[in-house]
Amino acid sequence: MPVVTLDQARAHLRLEADYPADQVEPYIAGAVDAAAQYLNRAIFDDWSSLDAALAALPAARGTARSAYKTAADAAALLEDPADRADALSVAQARLDFVTAETGRVLNGIVVNPSIVTAVLLTLGHLFSNREDVVVGVTATDVPNGARSLLRGDRRVMMP
Repeated sequence: MPVVTLDQARAHLRLEADYPADQVEPYIAGAVDAAAQYLNRAIFDDWSSLDAALAALPAARGTARSAYKTAADAAALLEDPADRADALSVAQARLDFVTAETGRVLNGIVVNPSIVTAVLLTLGHLFSNREDVVVGVTATDVPNGARSLLRGDRRVMMP
C-alpha cells in the first residue's frame, strides 16, 4: 500500500471520485518526496519493502564502487589533465550520489501516521497553491504543520 492512496488524496482534497488521477498523482509523489527529503530517509510502505531494500544495499554499493573504479581507470588514460580531472569529478559525483541514496535507504523508515498526515498536509498545500506566486494574500507557516509532524523521525545531517 502506498504512503497515500489516490482515494485518500481525493478524499483529503474533497475531489469527486472521478477526478482525473493524472492531475492528482504528481502532487502525491511530490508530497511524499518532500517528506522523504525533509526526513533525510527513504520512506517505505511496509517492513517487507524496507527489508528488501536493505538486502539490495550491498550489491548496489558494490556496483557503484566497481563503476567508480572503471571510470577512474579510464580517466587515468586521458592525456589532458583537465579532461582527466573532469572525468574523475564525474565518477566521484556518481559514487557520492549512490552513497547518499543508499544512506537514505539504510536509515529508511516504514510509514507511520505522522508521515501520512504530513504528506496529506503537503498535498493539500501543493494542490491548492499551484503557482509559484500568490498575489493579494499574506502567507504564513501553520504551527504544528507538516514539518512538526516529521521532526521526531527526522535524521539530522551534520556537515
